[in-house]
Amino acid sequence: MQRNWYVLCVQKNQEKKVAALLAKKGIENFCPFSITVEKEVSRSSKKIGPLFKSYVFVNICETDLQQVKKLPSVINTLYWQSKPAVISDAEINAIKMLVDNYSTIQLKKTNVDHNDSVR
Repeated sequence: MQRNWYVLCVQKNQEKKVAALLAKKGIENFCPFSITVEKEVSRSSKKIGPLFKSYVFVNICETDLQQVKKLPSVINTLYWQSKPAVISDAEINAIKMLVDNYSTIQLKKTNVDHNDSVR
């Protein structure tokens, strides 16, 4: 069967734990981490945290999703149009390249109008 990349939704602050559990079971997974700088009144500190909070990417067959969703701290699979969302290898490789080349990455929400043309 064909293996695809899927997105697992996990409990808050459990990304590293789920990734370790998947690796222990021999399941290929990817959980990118980034350094964030938190500024306090008198000082700033750097913390390492997941790039995508509450998400872990997993490379498995669709038939194995039910088994993976039963693992501790896994809530569900991310869905798109009533099917588990499939992430392409190119997108995973682009995220890996981004994380390898830049240590401090910050995600920001942006409003997108689906009628706008792509530039």
